[in-house]
Amino acid sequence: MAQAHDMATADGLLRGAWEVHVHSSPDSTPRSVDDVELVTQARDAGLAGLVLKCHNNPTTGRAYILEKLFPPIRVFGSVCLNGYTGGLNPEAAEVA
Repeated sequence: MAQAHDMATADGLLRGAWEVHVHSSPDSTPRSVDDVELVTQARDAGLAGLVLKCHNNPTTGRAYILEKLFPPIRVFGSVCLNGYTGGLNPEAAEVA
């Protein structure tokens, strides 16, 4: 009986939560899920939103499309300020 109670509690654990650092395909490195699979899983788990990350491309365009396709989940893009974008680059952050 304790296991059933634990599972019921765990089922609602992610409801309303945000994933603020997640990598999905397409990417230069293989990922376990693509954007559509990621957002579908997050929405089905009850997450309120997530932030897409990629080491070599801004994800703002991908996030915009995903948010339109999968309401009500919120999807934000980001830019990694690593070597690809010139390191700590305020212009890259502002554009993203």
